[in-house]
Amino acid sequence: MMMSQGGDDEENGFSQQDMNLRFPFVSGYYLLTIVGFTVLYSCISGIVFVVVANDLLGRHDSCISEVVWVGAEVGVKKLTWFFCLRWSVRNAESHGIGLLVCSSDL
Repeated sequence: MMMSQGGDDEENGFSQQDMNLRFPFVSGYYLLTIVGFTVLYSCISGIVFVVVANDLLGRHDSCISEVVWVGAEVGVKKLTWFFCLRWSVRNAESHGIGLLVCSSDL
């Protein structure tokens, strides 16, 4: 049986039920990606903050593992929610602009 190139999704082998079953997994992976990125970004920003603060305070005797540990801790405790909030605002703005620009009903 030959399938057509265009047309209905059911003709191409995709049913609505298949798409509904795949959607939660895709959105779950998207959520994990965003949260993972913001946590990693927060850790790196915290490490940079601690390194700069130590340099400005003249504390050059701390070891690198201590700086990384304290910086990651500061980043996770203080910066993760800020970066998540900043990402969500940017995401909402981009969706709004996309609706305004690409919508033909407005």
